[in-house]
Amino acid sequence: MSQIRSEINITPLIDIVLVLLIVFITMVPGMMKAWDVQLPSDGPGLQTHAPLKVVLDGQDHLTFEGESLPLDQLQDRVKQIWSGVKPDHRKAIIKVHSTHPFRRAAELLDAVKGADPKSAVALVKSDA
Repeated sequence: MSQIRSEINITPLIDIVLVLLIVFITMVPGMMKAWDVQLPSDGPGLQTHAPLKVVLDGQDHLTFEGESLPLDQLQDRVKQIWSGVKPDHRKAIIKVHSTHPFRRAAELLDAVKGADPKSAVALVKSDA
């Protein structure tokens, strides 16, 4: 008496997978394309700029790019400098002395981000 076997024959499946594998292995190198790319030349507004430096020292003295500046003028000065810089290159570093509360750092951050909300800004704690 013979019993019915309920096993799946996977041999045809393996054959199809191997054929597809060989087809993809031989086709992919031919599909690779290279494009000629011309990089933009240096021109007005295309230069990369160093990040702006804003420093608040332990004596509550605000320095912007090496010059003393009141907080209420910071946003206008940052806008003025970033007007000629591509949006991708607008970066700033805010260095705050560790004796100041975070509220002071947030005020500086708000002033810089107010000039361009999409700019990249780093906040650094300083002990010196």
